[in-house]
Amino acid sequence: MIRSISSNQPSFRRVAFQPGFNLVIADCTQQSHERDSRNGLGKTLLLEILHFCLGADATVGKGLCRPELAGWTFTVELDLGGRPVTVTRRVDAPRRVYFPEAYGHLPIRPERQRGEDQLSLSITEWNAVLGALTFGLPLDSASGYTPSFRSLFSYFARRSKGSILSPFTHHEKQAEWDKQVQTSYLLGLSWETASQLQALKDQKKNLKDFKRVVKTGIVRGFQGGQGDLEAKRVQVEAEATRTANDLAQFRVHERYRDIERDANRLTEEIHKISNENYGKRRSLTTYERSLAEEAPPNAREVLALYEEAQVALPDAVRRRVEEVDAFHRTVVTNRQQFLAAECERLKVEIKANDERVRVLSEERAVHLNILKTHRALEEYTRLQDKLVALRTQAQDIKHVIENLQKLKQGEGEIRLQSAQLEQRGRRDYEEREQIRDRAINLFNENSQFLYEAPGKLLIDYREAGFKFDVEIERADSDGIAQMKVFCFDLMLAQIWADKNPSPKFLFHDSRLFDGVDERQRAKALILAEREARTRGFQYICTLNSDSVPTGQLAGFNLDSFVRLRLTDHDPSGCLLGVRF
Repeated sequence: MIRSISSNQPSFRRVAFQPGFNLVIADCTQQSHERDSRNGLGKTLLLEILHFCLGADATVGKGLCRPELAGWTFTVELDLGGRPVTVTRRVDAPRRVYFPEAYGHLPIRPERQRGEDQLSLSITEWNAVLGALTFGLPLDSASGYTPSFRSLFSYFARRSKGSILSPFTHHEKQAEWDKQVQTSYLLGLSWETASQLQALKDQKKNLKDFKRVVKTGIVRGFQGGQGDLEAKRVQVEAEATRTANDLAQFRVHERYRDIERDANRLTEEIHKISNENYGKRRSLTTYERSLAEEAPPNAREVLALYEEAQVALPDAVRRRVEEVDAFHRTVVTNRQQFLAAECERLKVEIKANDERVRVLSEERAVHLNILKTHRALEEYTRLQDKLVALRTQAQDIKHVIENLQKLKQGEGEIRLQSAQLEQRGRRDYEEREQIRDRAINLFNENSQFLYEAPGKLLIDYREAGFKFDVEIERADSDGIAQMKVFCFDLMLAQIWADKNPSPKFLFHDSRLFDGVDERQRAKALILAEREARTRGFQYICTLNSDSVPTGQLAGFNLDSFVRLRLTDHDPSGCLLGVRF
């Protein structure tokens, strides 16, 4: 039960609640203008403060932790573990909650932190305490798909617009597993089955991701199944064996590089000598041709020519012609001797070069033979790299084969677990028939009170887990859809009123009644008051004054349950007492 909500700021409109039925009304005063709105008076803010003090997440700069509320603290007094407990949370330091005393009955006792003058708990510790003393959750509740105080409490104090879209969700983005686990726990069904089912869904997803990874790991360009992979593995391993044998027989000369350079040098020298001999042979051919064509002039032919012309030549002229002839004969003889000497020299040099080429060629042949029988280090390295690549490929194929085997094994195990879980779930579903029947009857009675025809709470177990649904005639109306939520929430409060520990509490914001027919609003309030009083739980409701179905509440003194009236006359009439 919530006893009171207050703040450290004097402007705040403290509200004290009582057992049973409680109302917070937002009034429209005569002095207010049309532009004034009761939507900002603090009805929903009151619910936010309650969640804030009971361990909700807080983000600096948002919600209650916005800069305008710097220095504010909010306090909730509630019954917890059979005793009143006062808890305070600071807007400026929302990571802890503070207590005026140690409260020895709490399973985790508040302690003073270094530099603090008050006893406190972390938000995590506080949520664990609330879960244990409100819903009977273990303090060391394992993380994962398990019931949690924050999620369970949100069914008893829905605070977002999305929370009234469906009875089974307290948030429009609530995960399916969370809906199943929390709803199953609240209804007294096997939430463990829902949790295990979600864990199995995770395994299926992981297996699906693993299957995609396995497929990407198959050798590029390879098609086929496990048998084809086995054949590919054998082929690759055989090639790796052959390459290993080649490496075992491989010889690399220790002076391979020196021999290779010598062979290249010899080749260059042979080419150089061959080019030189080519030039010498051309010169020899030219000299030999010139030598063959070289002949001295004939002086007698000159004298005979003059005689035929009957020209008488003086003796001096005759002597001169003979001298010139002798000179030319000497020149020709000298040239012939030179050409003959050059020809002989070239022949000797050409022969020597040929011999040099032969010697060099033989020497180079020795080097090339060594290079042929003792291969290069690069080739040896290339063979090593090839062997490594082949062995790696073979190992990769082995891994893919192993993964395919694991994949098949995992798929088989998941099918087996799914079948076993479905059997356990259905067996547990049948064994808890009385629990289901009670929840169904309570919901049906609540809906029948509002609409004269009983609604239906549907609880079924299928392969995908629990299937929850509600039906009320004329359910196409927004108002009736919201009354489904009302009937379901009231049913939860009725069920948990008999439990210990229990929240013994239900809070409905005015948004739940927006668009609801006036008669159903009146019946809902009357029903909530009756059930809270007779079953011993607390019901808190916020309403706008013009939404109060006064004409339908004959004999029902609504004013006696009003704990706080908020007005729009001036800022002091709103919950905080100030406007930002």
